[in-house]
Amino acid sequence: MYFILFFVPIKNMGQIRIVLSNNLEKKFRRKAMKKFGYRRGSLSKGMEEAVKNWLKK
Repeated sequence: MYFILFFVPIKNMGQIRIVLSNNLEKKFRRKAMKKFGYRRGSLSKGMEEAVKNWLKK
């Protein structure tokens, strides 16, 4: 089973729709929420950080 993450567009920000395996999605959610808090926007912040780190490589 796969989950689809939706990113709500914010003024002057892009939107990307991705599909992750259950295992990866759960790990990502846990890590993002632990780092950015259990509130709105934590998954977006985590994804933005992950993409920035990936692009640096």
